[in-house]
Amino acid sequence: MQLAANLTWLYAHLPLAERFDAAARDGFAAIEVLLPYDATPAWYAAAAHQAGLQWALFNTPIGEGPGRLGWAAVPGAEAQFDEAFARSLAVAEATGCRSIHLMAGHVGDHLPATCHNTFLSNLERVLPQAQAQGLTLCLEALNRSDMPGYLYHLPEQA
Repeated sequence: MQLAANLTWLYAHLPLAERFDAAARDGFAAIEVLLPYDATPAWYAAAAHQAGLQWALFNTPIGEGPGRLGWAAVPGAEAQFDEAFARSLAVAEATGCRSIHLMAGHVGDHLPATCHNTFLSNLERVLPQAQAQGLTLCLEALNRSDMPGYLYHLPEQA
């Protein structure tokens, strides 16, 4: 088994630019950054390359404001999801990362069946793009304590 350093959480005492080298010094070969969107995709690619690290995973953008956890399952937010997915494709292309966690989103008071259908529709629409680029789209159940309102919280739901 190969472990990846999640640079969003590890080495928090360091600026992000220094976390790549810290992970490499500690023997990690791969990294994850939850939301690599504060700099250009080229910056993230160069930081990992200079440290000799491979990208393991990153998330689609989650949106602004409290409670935002992505767009993939939010009815009426298909345009936001498409924009977020396009940004993710740019990061994947620049970094060589082959796995993207599709953030389903905070679904609020929407009916669960409507959210599920929105999620499946969005997945079906972007899956050909992902397959064409050799990407794996990942789904991750997020616990209700830290991420209340997220579409699913159990692995079997994902």
